[in-house]
Amino acid sequence: MKIIYQNKTTVFLILFLSLFLSGNQDLNAQFWKKKKKEIKTPKKTPPKKKVKSIKDLTKSSKKIEGLFTIYQDTVTGSVKLLVKKEQLAKEFIYFSQIADGVADAGKIRGSYQGSSIFHVKKYFNRLEFVAPNNSFYFDEKIAISKSSSANISEAIIATGKILASDSKTGEYLIAADDLFLSEIFTRIKGPRYPGQSPLAFSLGRFDKTKSKIKKIKNYPENTNIKTEYVFNNPAVLNGGSNAVTDGRNVSILVFHTFMKMPENDYETRLDDPRVGYFLTETNDMTTTEVVNYRDFIHRWKLVKKNPNATLSDPVTPITWWIENTTPVEFIETIKDGVLAWNVAFQKAGFSNAMVVKVQPDDADWDAGDIRYNVLRWTSSPNPRFGGYGPSFVNPKTGEILGADIMLEYVHFTNRVYYERIFDNATALNFTAVTSEEEKLKFFKNKSNHLFCSKGHLMHENTLFGQTVLAATGASDLEMKGLKEQGMKSLIMHEIGHTLGLNHNMKSSQLFSPEELADSDFIKGKALSGSVMDYAAVNLTPDRSKQGQYYDMAVG
Repeated sequence: MKIIYQNKTTVFLILFLSLFLSGNQDLNAQFWKKKKKEIKTPKKTPPKKKVKSIKDLTKSSKKIEGLFTIYQDTVTGSVKLLVKKEQLAKEFIYFSQIADGVADAGKIRGSYQGSSIFHVKKYFNRLEFVAPNNSFYFDEKIAISKSSSANISEAIIATGKILASDSKTGEYLIAADDLFLSEIFTRIKGPRYPGQSPLAFSLGRFDKTKSKIKKIKNYPENTNIKTEYVFNNPAVLNGGSNAVTDGRNVSILVFHTFMKMPENDYETRLDDPRVGYFLTETNDMTTTEVVNYRDFIHRWKLVKKNPNATLSDPVTPITWWIENTTPVEFIETIKDGVLAWNVAFQKAGFSNAMVVKVQPDDADWDAGDIRYNVLRWTSSPNPRFGGYGPSFVNPKTGEILGADIMLEYVHFTNRVYYERIFDNATALNFTAVTSEEEKLKFFKNKSNHLFCSKGHLMHENTLFGQTVLAATGASDLEMKGLKEQGMKSLIMHEIGHTLGLNHNMKSSQLFSPEELADSDFIKGKALSGSVMDYAAVNLTPDRSKQGQYYDMAVG
């Protein structure tokens, strides 16, 4: 029995020692394991991120050089703008024009959106596009001019982060999609005006995903971008006229232009209230005069080739192009209307101041290009005018830099009036304009000195004249004469606007009724003192004595 007991004890001790030793080994292993973890290894410094160069960021882009070099990605179509160091703080002119739109939204082909001055300024890691305030003048000789910026706000139009730069060439690259695919530079969607019907057509929200840059034209003196703005209105109530395919998605095409500030010897001319010119308005803040107006008239820069000659051709004439959309039968009449102004320029010592050319069908330039002054034609579903002659100027000096004249084919038809008869008879016609809105628009336009209804009123006059001629058995030749004279008179009037001239309603009475009815006396003259008046159609009760129907001279 004793032997058995001892064997059990021995077995127990052996088991205990085995467990102890194995546990001790585990502890030692854990100890050394921990020790091993505590050994610090030197941290590897991550490689420096390579700064991307202008070349890296534009490797998949097409380079379009000009005043401001543009890079357009060949995959996405997105654009980047290159600004050179020497361009910083320099003044440039921004100008915009509607390339195409819909009358429902008040945006029609050829309508000018205005011009403004801007400069580009570097602020740390971004470039700012800043528009200065040019409405005030301070004489630098007067001490108070040192505070010329007081209480006058300039506008930071846009800002863009510098994506890359080159210290050797002094170039900065920024993303430019937001510059041109937004309403930063020009407002497209107008506000609702007081009294407007809640059923009136309205553009929706600007849809950036659908909007795009359609064309880029770059030249040393200007950079031109043609864009398509898409406005989205999924819950539209008034879908617009037949000109609007889908009121939920409406496109407005816009030309954006950056222009080099003219560096020439143009001499500004102050306004004289005795002559009606469009003006660039400026207030002199340092004068002690009661009236501090310092307004510049709008005019072209004409310089004589021979300054000593009484009559000389200009170094650079005002050249007009007749667009290839023009009805062929009116080309000569339009030419006559433009060139009629040369008589007035001769009085100022210039011969051949106005030149007219016809755009060829294979022309490689767009009529919306600001380098060309174009007489353009459209036949719109809902025309806003018969003729419209805008011009744009250097906002600092009033120098006219370009102009166009828009003409509507409806000027020779009665289509619009017939359509309105049926439209107004439709009970649920959302596109019809209420009489209150018509009155409101009339008074708004009447107070706007830039508004011109000559084309509209002449359209009514011509329709009235056609009615009288038809009732008296006039021939087709007489009907044609009425239209051609109306066209020439309208062209002369709109050209006058593009020369900077405002309306002249003080010149309405010049000839007596007897003189107006004398075909020999009135031949080749203006019916009133100036073609810038709104002279009515000249009809004589005695058809055998009928002379001219409209102005045949500028004054």
